Amino acid sequence: MKTFQVDLYEEYGLPRSGGEKGILTCYVRGQGNGVTMRPAMLVLPGGGYENCSDREGEPVALYFTGRGYHSFVLDYSVKPFAYPTHFNEACLAVHYIRTHAKELGVIPSQIAAVGFSAGGHLLGMISTAYQGCSYAQTLGVSPQAFRPDAAIYSYPVVTAGKDATHGGSVLSWMGGNEDLRPYFSVENHVSEHSAPAFIWHTVADGLVPVQNSLLLASAYQKAGVPYELHLFDKGPHGLSLCSKETFVGWDDYIDPHVEKWLILAEEWLARLGFSIK
Repeated sequence: MKTFQVDLYEEYGLPRSGGEKGILTCYVRGQGNGVTMRPAMLVLPGGGYENCSDREGEPVALYFTGRGYHSFVLDYSVKPFAYPTHFNEACLAVHYIRTHAKELGVIPSQIAAVGFSAGGHLLGMISTAYQGCSYAQTLGVSPQAFRPDAAIYSYPVVTAGKDATHGGSVLSWMGGNEDLRPYFSVENHVSEHSAPAFIWHTVADGLVPVQNSLLLASAYQKAGVPYELHLFDKGPHGLSLCSKETFVGWDDYIDPHVEKWLILAEEWLARLGFSIK
């Protein structure tokens, strides 16, 4: 496996105002004697837009790499940076994978992304509101180039609605600009052009209420876009892989039952046509 990092600002010749991240870590499987084209998995960790969780980054990428994917983890900008900085970085990450597909060994029409918690919100924005990326005009490309082909939402932050929101994520995302609050809610952006969705959550999640995933599934149902929803009765927020790969000594976070979300997500991707050889 070849591992390397891409500074998206340098790659695209974009200026930094100071302190932005936008670093894409690439985990590309060995190609052997010839190029074996594979699907890609872009990983968007959570962290309330205040940090990027380590346990929702590399361990997830290594899991999917082990399952036959080329994987990529985006270390996106967080507080004090607000929208649209992290959104634009995530759009660039998808665009980079797609436009470098041949050299990376990626099937360009099989780029999936998985987002956790606030990373699930970021995933929702690039999967449903990608038309708003300001870099489309800068790069002279169709906004469609920024949208993943499949979206795996893991206990996602979805809404700014007062009865179900995760307030910290909303505030960090807005950066003090209250005019952005109505735009935050992913369920309002879902349309027939959105990426197909796999959504999972635990009913017992005490930090990001399960209503977030229910709202998202309802929006997908209304838009007529393929989706799959899995709710597990028990389990705290932030389960990631649900195994010792991401938690040691935290028994509540090691759950073989909820861990089945990984196999279910892989099966769902296969039903969409994602091909692992």
